[in-house]
Amino acid sequence: MLQKNVQYDEERLEKRRKLLNDEYNQRFGPEEFRKEVRFYSVKEEQNLDTDFVRTLYKEGGVKL
Repeated sequence: MLQKNVQYDEERLEKRRKLLNDEYNQRFGPEEFRKEVRFYSVKEEQNLDTDFVRTLYKEGGVKL
């Protein structure tokens, strides 16, 4: 018998997704544009730092 147990906090996951989507929209444009374009050149200022996600979650008040 198989049981399905949720191993993550859905509320925290939604907060993380919203933070990431908002930041991606700000840096790279709307999601529709990002999905439709075939080639996109990223400016040096748009590159993500190595601790980008950790910093974003910390500023957004979401634990890792």
